[in-house]
Amino acid sequence: MADGLKLLAEGVAAVVDKKGDPRDLTADNARTIVNKILSKDFEGLTGNLTINKDGSRFANLQLLNLVNGSYHVIAKTDFQSPRLEHRFYKALREDVTWPGGSKQRPECPSSICIDPTPLPQDNRIFWVGTFLGSFMGVILLFGGYFYISLTKKKHKKDWIIPSTKLYAAPAFTGKVGTITGGKNKTTHNKLWSTLWKLREPIEEEHADNVSRESLRTFNMGQIFAKVTVLDQQVVAVKPVQKDALELTESLIDEMKQMRHLKHTNVNQLIGACVEPGNICLVWGYCSKGSLRDVLENNNIKLDWMFKMSFTSDIAKGMAYLHANAVGVHGRLKSTNVVVDTNWCCKITDYSMPNFRMGEQREDPQSKHHFYNLLWTAPELLGDEEQLWKGTKKGDIYSFAIIMQEIVTRAQPYGYQTGDNPEDIIKRLMVRESPPYRPKMYPLPPVAAADAGLRQALLDMMTMCWDHYPLLRMSFNTFCCNMKKIRQADGTTANLVDQMLILVRKYADNLEDLVEERTKQLEDEQKKNEELLGRMLPKSVAHDLKMGLPVIPECYISVTLFFSDILGFADIAQVSTPIQVVNLLNDLYICFDNVIETYDAYKVETIADNYVVSSGLPIRNGDQHAAVIATLALDLLTNVLSFKVRHIPDLQILLRIGIHTGPVVAGVVGRKMPRYCLFGDTVNYTSRLESNGKPLHIHVSPECTRCLATLGGFTLKERGLVEMKGKGKILTYFLVGKDGFECRVPHLRLSTLKLIGININDYHPDVSDSASKSAKVSAAAMSSQSESSPPTAEDSTTAGKLRKAFSFIIAKGSKT
Repeated sequence: MADGLKLLAEGVAAVVDKKGDPRDLTADNARTIVNKILSKDFEGLTGNLTINKDGSRFANLQLLNLVNGSYHVIAKTDFQSPRLEHRFYKALREDVTWPGGSKQRPECPSSICIDPTPLPQDNRIFWVGTFLGSFMGVILLFGGYFYISLTKKKHKKDWIIPSTKLYAAPAFTGKVGTITGGKNKTTHNKLWSTLWKLREPIEEEHADNVSRESLRTFNMGQIFAKVTVLDQQVVAVKPVQKDALELTESLIDEMKQMRHLKHTNVNQLIGACVEPGNICLVWGYCSKGSLRDVLENNNIKLDWMFKMSFTSDIAKGMAYLHANAVGVHGRLKSTNVVVDTNWCCKITDYSMPNFRMGEQREDPQSKHHFYNLLWTAPELLGDEEQLWKGTKKGDIYSFAIIMQEIVTRAQPYGYQTGDNPEDIIKRLMVRESPPYRPKMYPLPPVAAADAGLRQALLDMMTMCWDHYPLLRMSFNTFCCNMKKIRQADGTTANLVDQMLILVRKYADNLEDLVEERTKQLEDEQKKNEELLGRMLPKSVAHDLKMGLPVIPECYISVTLFFSDILGFADIAQVSTPIQVVNLLNDLYICFDNVIETYDAYKVETIADNYVVSSGLPIRNGDQHAAVIATLALDLLTNVLSFKVRHIPDLQILLRIGIHTGPVVAGVVGRKMPRYCLFGDTVNYTSRLESNGKPLHIHVSPECTRCLATLGGFTLKERGLVEMKGKGKILTYFLVGKDGFECRVPHLRLSTLKLIGININDYHPDVSDSASKSAKVSAAAMSSQSESSPPTAEDSTTAGKLRKAFSFIIAKGSKT
């Protein structure tokens, strides 16, 4: 036993040498102690001892014979010997001198020795048992030490706060959370009498102002909670309505777990008073009061940055509680969310079922009881057991009601005129269809830049109070969506922190600075929204910001515009890459400026191909054909005056095709998503463009019929055109529009002469409508079978164009 204690002491000393605390039951400490003991030779009280790598104890023993005052070895063990036969007792020597000087072994009385036969030489079993027993003794010492330490630590009750330590002081020192003044019996009694007055149920007529409970005593100004002082710090006190509390193992473990919760958005539990008649929980005190108090204070201006920050803080705190020992809050409401001096929301009064077990319940028929149920999920109403325990999905529903309070700055169901809390709860228990939920309109006015943020918050709020609990989003999902929204709107964490700092200065009347920073943030958000709106349709961008899937949508009738540059490959061949980029950039900027004035959406540009649509993503009835036709005429007019930087004499030969038909639109991809169009209408329009003539608007018969119905457009029949996959199609050229001031552009005379093309073949005089063009009517479109025979195309046009381009480019390079 002494040798075992010596080994244990050396192990503990090794832990201390490593700057560790032997009272901590950690794996590292245990490993240090065991490593110190194993494979060790040392001098014990019984001689040399050996502990092998398996923890077995071996001792070298000797049997000595006292003869004439001297000892003679007659038997021994040597466990260090490498040979097994040398490790155990040797045979007794025959010349042993027994007491009395006799050489003869004394007879053993029958009452003592049952078998006088000498013991066998091999006593391995005896010694193995002895060694194992010694080793188990060491293990028991270890176990006893750690068990005592663990039990002592487990039952440590430093969270228990005597009522005598909770006292009221006369005044603040001016520093938040700090109190000056000594405690005395008078103030102590006054405090507890006040606190336990507040334990009594609130009068029913004041149930709608339950969050306004304020303790206005001791010269402490407006205190939004029941407060007291603990060790010179202001703390909040939550009385528990029960007369006695039994300190069970489960309750002690629960309090230990609750006090170890550490999160920015979770209020710290300091301890509890467990004295009969004075049972209460002691929490950290937040100077701004509860969230309900902040929302009801009209002197506090809350923009959408604050509202988004509040909801994000609550979601983060609840996500932490759901992932830890608390599991479920069960009583989440705006009065159980407190706001600290940095305008950070913290969850308080979270679930402690063992501590609250046996607590007196409210009168189930009181208005105060019905008011507190306004945050409760409908599926929990009527089930007392579930209502007491709470659920995670129920917490999410309660969070949605808090979001309604934040958005509207009104009480729960504040816009339901004529409904009192009891009526609301009864309607919720009936589970109406559609579900009965708080009204959100009329909403307070909001700046245009914040409209998107508000709508995003409203959409997530609706998901959180969904009728079906399984469809409600989790707090982790909500936090992810909030992060995406902030990233999409350009709201970074640094800017939010800066806003919080500015708000603290706002309390000192620095409103101008707050407004300046808010304006900067709104400008950045607006820029980001504009950039995103240029890349994707606004409705699609909104869904992507919300993290929602963009479902492909079918459009029955839209009009598409396709254009390309005839001879672009030849131009690119004699131009540098930078010159090609500059050419396309200049041309498309010109086109983009024109499109901004039309109800049209630029779909994409691929090299020299330019695609525009009207009628999607926002439907515009039957006007899409007229919009695209007018846009095409306008673009042709602008092309006439367009100058290529590095070839000023070159005329851009734009070919345009327009067609009306159905398409399917959707977003493809997640990284750099693209808004794409699919369907035969896309292919058909591309065929019209590739089979068109330079500086002509090639129109399909379907689009022609739409324009004829709308009226006001002048078209010329082209004839039958062979198109891949379509056969021969009777197509038309759009040559004018009533009231359109700009004439259709013509090829430059010098270019046409070089190519050798007749001007009238490519650009008929629009004014000579009697001989070369006519107004197309709906009746004329119905008789396609009587159309004129196909016009033969000039087979040498491509070659002539190449020669013309080469001549003009060469001329430009010389000059």
